[in-house]
Amino acid sequence: MGRELRKVIPNWEHPLNGTGQYQEMFDIFYENEGEVEPKYCLPPSIKNIDKTWFQVYETVSAGTPITPPFETKNELIEWMVRNKDFWGEQWTREQAEYFANESGFAFTGCIDTGKGTFKLGYEVIPC
Repeated sequence: MGRELRKVIPNWEHPLNGTGQYQEMFDIFYENEGEVEPKYCLPPSIKNIDKTWFQVYETVSAGTPITPPFETKNELIEWMVRNKDFWGEQWTREQAEYFANESGFAFTGCIDTGKGTFKLGYEVIPC
């Protein structure tokens, strides 16, 4: 659990709840083209071939977006470097490029038992 790069449809807007916050949809699943996906990934009527944009989601609690959607990975990287994500975290260029182009995932965090310190997952990529 942590941060995950997802492909979404162009100009995807994650659903909002009654208070204007992102809808938590972790426990709602459906089958899409033979794969079981959380409902927030997109409705079954949208085929995987239609998912051409990129967006970062947190996978720790509610599975909600932490960046806007972008047409290209390069646009996403530039946004991540110049802005704090929706959880207030700032990525370096090296971290953002590795995340978007290599791993597509950053775990929540880790403890360095030798130093007794905790680091967020994006802070230790690339590994």
